[in-house]
Amino acid sequence: MNINNIKTCVLSAILALSMSSCLDKYPEDSIRMDEAVNTVEDVDKLVIGIYDSFMSSALYSGNLTILPDLQADFVFCVKGYSNAYGDIYRWKDIKATNTDIEAVYADLYGVINRCNFLLDNLDKVRANTNSDKLLDKLEQYEGEARFARALAYSELIKCFCKAYDNDEQAAGELGVVLTQHYHGNEIQKRASLKESYEFVLADLDKAAEYLKVGDDFTGSLYNEIYFNEYTCHALRARVSLYMHKYDDAIKYAS
Repeated sequence: MNINNIKTCVLSAILALSMSSCLDKYPEDSIRMDEAVNTVEDVDKLVIGIYDSFMSSALYSGNLTILPDLQADFVFCVKGYSNAYGDIYRWKDIKATNTDIEAVYADLYGVINRCNFLLDNLDKVRANTNSDKLLDKLEQYEGEARFARALAYSELIKCFCKAYDNDEQAAGELGVVLTQHYHGNEIQKRASLKESYEFVLADLDKAAEYLKVGDDFTGSLYNEIYFNEYTCHALRARVSLYMHKYDDAIKYAS
């Protein structure tokens, strides 16, 4: 190898190293994840994002409501309907890659990830907060995040798991992948059906504690647009019904 070839190889190596160092740079217009949430106002914005994520067309304004209706015969095909949702309607040839079903699964876990990100940052914000009023706000935000996570998990369990018959049966059935942290290096495997429901109930207990409606409440609970203690009871009644815990279902529905 002559001297010119050696120089070319050295220059190529230097150029490759310099280019890789450029790729490692963080975008200048981005905020690092560990620096993004520092104040109560930042947490408030995360809560708004959680509410907004439920407006996805794959959830309550779309797939999550229409697909079960199609399978439950609440919709009837007529001549010339173009076979839209035909596989869902016929309960036939529904593949794992069905994009409508994928969207429901992905967007429910999207809600859960938002909740986990908020919950992971709460302790840091609490440590920097001295006002009792703002600390109460943080408890409210935690309650809203825990309720949202419980709601998302309850829908995942309902849609993607077998029915809950009894505690012994549920302990041997597959549930869903449970995550409590945004970056927690948690094992990504399905918990049992029993563990999945217990996770939902634990979140609902905490949420109800933080979202209590005070004696000075003057509005109408039927017109409330935000999560509160009674939305927790409503979901708890529904989950208890799914678990065949009928006494609990009556208790929380009352």
